[in-house]
Parts: sequence; structure tokens; C-alpha cells
Amino acid sequence: MSNTFEQETHTYRIADVPVPSITQLLPEQDYHISPERLEETRLEGEDNHSMIKMFFDNKRETFKDPMLIAFKVWLEENAEMLGELKLYEEHLYSTRFMFGGTPDAIFEKAIVEIKRSPGDKLIRALQIAGQSTLSHENRVAHKTKKWIVAWYDGEKFKSKNVFNDKAEDVFIGLVKKHYIDKLLDGYFKK
Repeated sequence: MSNTFEQETHTYRIADVPVPSITQLLPEQDYHISPERLEETRLEGEDNHSMIKMFFDNKRETFKDPMLIAFKVWLEENAEMLGELKLYEEHLYSTRFMFGGTPDAIFEKAIVEIKRSPGDKLIRALQIAGQSTLSHENRVAHKTKKWIVAWYDGEKFKSKNVFNDKAEDVFIGLVKKHYIDKLLDGYFKK
């Protein structure tokens, strides 16, 4: 029995048991855009993540892409804050709390989540709290208070620290709520 990720359905499995992803555990957000535009932005996000993975896979080669060039500059400017790259775009699993996730980049001193925009600071903190839990449980890196959201504004990468000292407890609460809701659904549907 192994831990697996099914790309087509975006399903994480621990010992063949489906478990929620970090994104599925986060509170629903109201985006105020059409479903079509939401799907476009989701696909753009997937493309950006593929580009970042390609960048790291190829020893930080930019392929003359403006976004990757800007990302490389941002990494160089923030090298001291980040420390050594430990993991990127790798599926991780929490057997303790039974969820999975794919952090964008975990550095020695920071966790970096790459987004299209800065977004809601509290939601971003919950997302990185899940990644921090995965990082710690899987012994990728030590706990850090540098939870960085980075985004490309069309010219350069910008970033902000979204660390929140309550976010990890709240995130674990969301995991527990997921399993309580599932238990209740099963109980009342019988």
C-alpha cells in the first residue's frame, strides 16, 4: 500500500484510501467572476506551476520566459531569507491527519506559494499552514514563520509574508471538521 496522486481526478490516496487535498479543506471563496473565467484562471495557474517546475527541474533555466526571468531575479534577491531549496511541486501526505498536498516550494527557511495575485491573506495562511504541517511531518524542513505568497505582476515578482500564528490550529480544525462532516453524512444517510 502506497501513497498516490491521481492527476486526472486530483485525488490523493493514503494506502489506497482517498483523502482531501489542502485546497479541498479550505473555506469556499466567492470569486465574483464567471465560471468560464474561473476555469481560465485555474488553467493559467496550472500552466504557471508547470513553468515553475520546469524552471527548477532544469537548474533554474528561464528559457527566456519573462515570468521565469522575473522569478529567478526574485529568488536571487531573496536568497538569504529563503535558504536552500528543499522540495518543489512534490506530492506530500499526512498520515497523522489524513490529507495530501503539493507545496509549490519549500526552502530551508521559508515556504513559498506562487499565485496569480496576493489574494486573501487569511486563506493564503491556511493553505501554507497545511503545507507547513506536511513539511514538518515529512521532515522536509523545520517549522518557519516565513510563509511567503509570491505573484508575478506582469513585470516582476512581488511577495508578502502571510504567517499567522493561529493558522495551523485552524487548518487542523478544518481537517477534523471534514472527517466529522463525512461521519455525520454517513450516519444520517443510512
